[in-house]
Amino acid sequence: MFQINNAILLRRDLKVRISDILLNDRELTDLNKLPVMMTPKGSQSSIRCCVYKERAVTRSAALACFGVGYEEDDELKSIKEFAEERLACPQIDQELLTVLNEGCSACAKNSYFITNACRACVARPCMMNCPAKAISFKNGHAEIDPDLCKNCGKCLDACPYHAITYVPVPCQDVCPVDAISKDENGIAKIDFAKCIFCGKCMNACPFGAIFEKSQMPFVIKHLNQEDKVVAMIAPAIAGQFTVDYNKIIAGLFKLGFTEVIEVAYGAIETGIREAEEWLEFSERRKPALTSSCCPAYKNYVEKHQADKEEFVSSTLSPMRYTSQEVKRRDAENITVFIGPCIAKKAEAISDPNTDFVLSFEELGAMLVAKDIQMVDMEAKQASLRGDSPSRNFAVSQGVAQAIQLNLPPDSNFKAEIINGIDKKSILRINAFLSGKLPTNFMEVMACEGGCIAGPNSITNPKIGLAFHKKSL
Repeated sequence: MFQINNAILLRRDLKVRISDILLNDRELTDLNKLPVMMTPKGSQSSIRCCVYKERAVTRSAALACFGVGYEEDDELKSIKEFAEERLACPQIDQELLTVLNEGCSACAKNSYFITNACRACVARPCMMNCPAKAISFKNGHAEIDPDLCKNCGKCLDACPYHAITYVPVPCQDVCPVDAISKDENGIAKIDFAKCIFCGKCMNACPFGAIFEKSQMPFVIKHLNQEDKVVAMIAPAIAGQFTVDYNKIIAGLFKLGFTEVIEVAYGAIETGIREAEEWLEFSERRKPALTSSCCPAYKNYVEKHQADKEEFVSSTLSPMRYTSQEVKRRDAENITVFIGPCIAKKAEAISDPNTDFVLSFEELGAMLVAKDIQMVDMEAKQASLRGDSPSRNFAVSQGVAQAIQLNLPPDSNFKAEIINGIDKKSILRINAFLSGKLPTNFMEVMACEGGCIAGPNSITNPKIGLAFHKKSL
């Protein structure tokens, strides 16, 4: 569920300030001033224990905006020095997220807690239903023994007064693949052998301690050099910025992109080829075929169900078909995919035709930095465009519907829709991959609602969906 919070606003503010420095040809030494400018001496806006910790977190976040992970930080080097190094020689590594150690609050482990609402009732349902015998009553109040508790949650369900609450570690709680653990100091650590880059942890952390490594400065560098930079816009962009779709395209031209291409153009090819592949699977009586558009889902199968990879469609994603065409037209084009997804960065690393990935959040920061008011722009169109079914890849069920449109009417296509990857839906994905469900196709979207609700979206998905429908 979409929720704006102060940690997200601080992240966006930092990206706007960095964009302002880079796009408006200001001195890079201004980067060193960011921690103090965002939390000045005597500031009443500091939320953490002190302004100095706030500044340390801002420094680490600024480095992440240049693709520098916390573990790479050398405190003797300034932000400017790191920025100059990365701009001179861009580095994009496969660990796309970083934990800002100073920002992590070292949350206590997930636990259940009995509040003062406990009435010490005669029924004792919490104690009677605890399989670990972890609950006892003392001084007219229930207590949980943390050494015995298995965190099963049965006590919470049993209490008639709702006196038991669950206290989670937010980043661990939302991670569908248990990729986050704690080190000896309680600081969050990401296991990239498990991480699928769904981005849920980044927005779930109430302290803003999980940060995405950005490619935004590298895109800005090419724009400043007036290179041939092509914006490849994900269909979900229609639901962002709450303005007319073609005015968003005009805003991209104003930023300096030489051409704008709809990734929905490549989605047309994806729909056709996935339909062909499904027909082939059906003829060979394979037990299942799943969509291949969502890179977070593909990462899940690759890292957690490797023996089931044959059931994931081998059809390329719309981004890949689009970038192929852009490079075919001119090999010197710098291709920049613009979307709401962190996992797309992982996909782009393995795609020789996609040079950079820019998030909607980063695009928004750049537009603010250049004071581009899209509502006032004269509408323009993309060079290559999709159609309604291909643009609808941005929402849940859109891929399955596009495939069905490319199938014969008597094809017996039965689609299962996974609308968001979480620990519960993973059980259903695994059941499908094992041939245990009575359907013959599965569309999987890591984000609930589809790409319009991606981790780097900037508009409430319900509002975004309304604007998206206008573009179809």
